[in-house]
Amino acid sequence: MVEEPENLYSNRKKILLADPDPVSRSLVSVVLSKHGIETVSAGSGWEAIRLLGENPVIHCLITEIRVPGLDGFGILRAAREINPSLAVIALTAYIYDNMKQQCLKAGFNEYISKPVDLESFVKTVKKYVLVSDGGRRKAEGGRL
Repeated sequence: MVEEPENLYSNRKKILLADPDPVSRSLVSVVLSKHGIETVSAGSGWEAIRLLGENPVIHCLITEIRVPGLDGFGILRAAREINPSLAVIALTAYIYDNMKQQCLKAGFNEYISKPVDLESFVKTVKKYVLVSDGGRRKAEGGRL
């Protein structure tokens, strides 16, 4: 018996990517799709929060620091209110002296600077999506 197409990917992991650059969003989507990870993309901070609320199963959030409307730190705070256990990764070209320390101190799980080493990037993302329940505990009233 052949599975229906929508069931073939029912166990796929899903990340939310907030980045104003459409080329970066496309590249991340293509790279992660080759590893069975679906990408939901947002070009602004408010769009990212809306999409996070509309997608009950997001396994990881990756955000640029400079995002229109609501910056990466604001996205982080809002995401933690929606799902406190969600892994949030800063992926940014905006680099200055202590950006990594600021991101980690603010509560990001990881900090990755652009340009990225794709192999290392995929390994980092997989580290979080493979252990994530995608917010199912909250959606199912605290039960797995």
